[in-house]
Amino acid sequence: MLKYYFRQIYEYDVIILYLSRTLKNRYKSLGLCRRGVDLDETEIRTRIQQELDGPCCLSGYRSIWHTLRREGYAIPRHSVETLLREMDPDGCEVRCRHRLQKHTYVNPGLNFSCHTYGYDKLKPYRFPIHACMDAFSHKTLWLKVTRTNNDPVIVART
Repeated sequence: MLKYYFRQIYEYDVIILYLSRTLKNRYKSLGLCRRGVDLDETEIRTRIQQELDGPCCLSGYRSIWHTLRREGYAIPRHSVETLLREMDPDGCEVRCRHRLQKHTYVNPGLNFSCHTYGYDKLKPYRFPIHACMDAFSHKTLWLKVTRTNNDPVIVART
């Protein structure tokens, strides 16, 4: 069919349209469809429970959905999310809180530890900026503009 359409000097868009219709008809005749697939919910629940009992017990709904898709289950992501919230509410709460958790540490005093930062927004204009802050007081210790931040010698000198 492709040779026939090509020899008839059809535009590529028209050929693609014809081929997509043919492909859809083939899928339909084979009984393959992506929407409205009847899934056995108990089988999906069992598989999700196996994932939760295994080494992926801290996985979120996206990674579990991805695992199910790789195994051949055509299930919507929102269905996996709903089932996971129902089956593991405590784990969902822990994962939700972990997303907003800040790391804290104790700093004994001034000048004990410093943080250096690189600011590359102005790099296209040849103005890379490097700064250093005190971790205890959050005061800016120094701020330098260099010619480049691609050279590690210049970055280390700042």
